[in-house]
Amino acid sequence: MFYILPITAIIFQAFFLLISIAIESNSLHREIRLSRKMSVEYALSMNLVAAVLGWILFFYLYKLLSPSIKIQLLEYIFFNRLRPNVGGWIILFAFVIFWLTFFVKVIVLVNLNRLSDPNYPLQEDDPESPLSSSRRKIKKSPERRQALTVLWGHAYSNSTILAILLLKEFLPVR
Repeated sequence: MFYILPITAIIFQAFFLLISIAIESNSLHREIRLSRKMSVEYALSMNLVAAVLGWILFFYLYKLLSPSIKIQLLEYIFFNRLRPNVGGWIILFAFVIFWLTFFVKVIVLVNLNRLSDPNYPLQEDDPESPLSSSRRKIKKSPERRQALTVLWGHAYSNSTILAILLLKEFLPVR
């Protein structure tokens, strides 16, 4: 028995990881004010964990698919051929995958924050404090701001990857 490796899928996965890490680390550096090195490390960790968990989920779900869907999937992975009736399913799966990877990245970011700072999450303010309610909300919002930063970086990187995939699909290769 011999194995066939989908080399183009592996190369594109590595390429897309590099794009995601570059875009999301820039977003983390700019919005959360992490150092460049730490923002690259955080983006690398978030994207690698999301990719590994994504492939594990893919191989688990692949076993559950019907033979006709398996054939369609393999045709796409190995030969870049899609059947005409799968466009809606691709959009649905892309939407689900986008949100699942976002939640994985936020969970990884929270865990990285816990590892780097033993006092994470931030302590609640004293309700008897003379600070106004709006100032207490601002003090409690770093987690929300970090999640929004991850969301924006994730959206930017996925938009860039989608543009590259569309260019790959519609531009002829000589």
